[in-house]
Amino acid sequence: MNTKICTKCKIDKPLTDFRADLRRPQGLQSQCKQCQSEKQLEYDKTHRKEACERAKLWKEKNYDKFIENVNTWSSENPEKVRLNKARYKKTAKGKASTARYNHFRRSLDKTTEHTLTTKQWERILENQGNRCNICKRKFSSRLSATRDHIIPVTKGGGLTYENVQALCRRCNSKKNAKLDKTKIVTWLF
Repeated sequence: MNTKICTKCKIDKPLTDFRADLRRPQGLQSQCKQCQSEKQLEYDKTHRKEACERAKLWKEKNYDKFIENVNTWSSENPEKVRLNKARYKKTAKGKASTARYNHFRRSLDKTTEHTLTTKQWERILENQGNRCNICKRKFSSRLSATRDHIIPVTKGGGLTYENVQALCRRCNSKKNAKLDKTKIVTWLF
C-alpha cells in the first residue's frame, strides 16, 4: 500500500505527496502537500494583518533580542545576506521595488539643482586632502571618491558645490539618506 487518499481533495495519491506527522497512525498527515499549501495561502490572505501585528508587538517587546539575532545572523553569514538580496532583486517583487525606487529618484533629480562643475569637484577633493570625509582613507585607483549629498536628495539637497562632499563608496553607502548635521561643510572658496 504505497498510496493514500487525501481528506480534502479525495484523490488517491502516492505517500511521497504527504508530509510526515509522527502523531498520526501512518506517520503522515491527512491532507496532501498541494491541499495544505492552498489552505495555508488562504489562511495567510485572511490573517495577514493579525500576523503582522503579532510580529510587530513581539519585536517591540523583545527589541534587544531581535537586534541581537539580526546582528548574529548577518555577521555570521554576510555572504548569505548578500545572496538573498541578489535573489530578491531578481523576483517580480524585487524588480517592481527597484523600478519604483528608480522612478522616484528620477523624479527627484528633475526637481533638484545640479550645478557642480568638474573644477569645483577637484577643489572639494583638494580641500579634503584627497581623503574620505568620514573614514579619512586616502583615495587611489583602488579606492575611488564618490560624490555624496550632504543634505540628501530626498530631503531637498541638490548636486551643488555647497552640498557635496567626497566619500569612499563604503561610507557613502553606510550614510545612505541620513542627514548628519555635523558633516555640513561650507566651502570658503
